[in-house]
Amino acid sequence: MALDTKAVMDKIASITYHISKIPGQEPRHTICYITTIKGSIAMGESCCKDEKDFDTGIGQNESYKRAVNKLFELEAYHQKESGL
Repeated sequence: MALDTKAVMDKIASITYHISKIPGQEPRHTICYITTIKGSIAMGESCCKDEKDFDTGIGQNESYKRAVNKLFELEAYHQKESGL
C-alpha cells in the first residue's frame, strides 16, 4: 500500500527551525523539527560548507525536506508493523 501524502502531511502539528551558530563564526547549520499531532518529532538538518554561503531560506528548505523524508519513513514503518 502506498503512503498517502496528504494524510501524512495532515498529521503535522508544528514546524520549528533552529539555526545553530558556533561562537565566533557565522551561522551555517539549520535544523527543522516537525512535530506531529500525536507528539512524534522528525528532524532534518542542513549545513553549508562555508559560512559565507549560508542562506536562511535554503537552509530551512533543505532541512524541511529531510525532516519530511524522515516523517514518511516513520509512517511507512508504522504501517508495515501495524499490518496496514
